[in-house]
Amino acid sequence: KIFEVGNIFPRDGERTSIGLALAAGSKGSAKTIRSECENLIVTIATALGVPSIADARYIEIPAPEGLKWSPVICEFDFDKLIANLPEPTVFESLAQSDLEMRYKTLSAYPFIVRDIAIFVPQEVTEEYIEVLLKKEAGELVVRLSQFDKFQKLGEDRISYGYRMVFQSFERTLTDEEVNAVMERVTSACNAQQDWQVR
Repeated sequence: KIFEVGNIFPRDGERTSIGLALAAGSKGSAKTIRSECENLIVTIATALGVPSIADARYIEIPAPEGLKWSPVICEFDFDKLIANLPEPTVFESLAQSDLEMRYKTLSAYPFIVRDIAIFVPQEVTEEYIEVLLKKEAGELVVRLSQFDKFQKLGEDRISYGYRMVFQSFERTLTDEEVNAVMERVTSACNAQQDWQVR
């Protein structure tokens, strides 16, 4: 079974069409293949919630030399199919829901990315690490994400890797500014008991 969706150009104008092609082995016949194709069309119509696909056309291709089966091609109008679809209700439900819509302003200035890897005792939580990193990085860090977590067998410390994205809504940041922030973050981490920035 194969299918294709594409534009065709009959005399009455361009339209989008769906084509299906079915074939069977030596035990299949054109009649059984066509029946399977018709059942497939009914399945598509049922799944989409439309009464039927009335304009479906079937073409039997002569069996290739040496074979006992004839492929069947079915083609129908995709545009008509879409036009007959029932009205969606999902969007209406979303519009009528009590969800609060939030919009976030995007900065027009470029961002700078820095990575930091830290060894911490295994009892230290990821939440604690992230709170500390955000606090020391200040308002210039717009995104913090963990990209690595590793603990060697038998060790009581865990290695975490974090990616920090810095960006300003007022100006283009410099490497010097971000490097100074990272030095502050590094010092704060190393000041924690049994922490080590790699």
